[in-house]
Amino acid sequence: MGLWLIVRIFSLSGERMVLTAWGRHSDPWGIMGASSVMAALFLWLGVFLQHQPVTWLWPILWPSMVYAAAFSLYTWALSKGPISEVSPWSNATTLLLFMWHPGLSQGIGFIASFAIGAWLAGAQSLSLAGWVMLASDVFFAAGRLLDVHYHLYSPLTYGANLMTWVSLWILSGLALSGGQGKILGTVKNFPVLSTLEGFFNALSYVSVIMLLRQMPVAIIEAVSSIAGLLAALGGFVFHEQMTVRRILGAFIMSASAFFLLLTQSPITLDSRWDMLL
Repeated sequence: MGLWLIVRIFSLSGERMVLTAWGRHSDPWGIMGASSVMAALFLWLGVFLQHQPVTWLWPILWPSMVYAAAFSLYTWALSKGPISEVSPWSNATTLLLFMWHPGLSQGIGFIASFAIGAWLAGAQSLSLAGWVMLASDVFFAAGRLLDVHYHLYSPLTYGANLMTWVSLWILSGLALSGGQGKILGTVKNFPVLSTLEGFFNALSYVSVIMLLRQMPVAIIEAVSSIAGLLAALGGFVFHEQMTVRRILGAFIMSASAFFLLLTQSPITLDSRWDMLL
């Protein structure tokens, strides 16, 4: 279990770094399609290598619509905005899940500290990319709640089906807008980034499905909040403005999100730490 938690954190962080680097050189719509298609290919490859039956899961049509919206907004935000500003806002998914399953009154303190971190990170002048990331949080929170109902499927099969559906939704949107050629062009021009992003995307999603079988979604999102801070450190790599202040804000936001869900989860404290360790 500990291994999958580590995989979750570092695959999310790597995915966000790649999207930011990629977004400086390519169209975000092409990146959306290329990322989902490559992730689906990696997941189907995993199905074949694990000798699992190739099964088409029609019920995943509905959660795939939610995830198509989530991934599209998430990709656009990270490819267009500064990572030190945008990445910490992915932790708002944590707050949304907390509000869906509210805990005890001490959670208010963590929400307040999250707000302080958000202010330090520049919430008073949040860019369009930051707002788009917040919008993606709504869909990701809904997606996580839907994922819980599909735990009977193999993680690889479920993930491969979902990313295939997501790819089809994004392809449909590009076709309607006349941009169906953007995906192939993006992959052709950036084969290394396409491969890396697809791999990280596939790995981060499979890790969610694996962990959902072993712990509550609240614990998973609490751990995932660490990636919000690690990816924000990419601001130093990309020489972004206000990086130090944003990193401080990201640290407070990530810590608040982590402890909010960890302390409010309806299981004993010892059990929570046993799950993480």
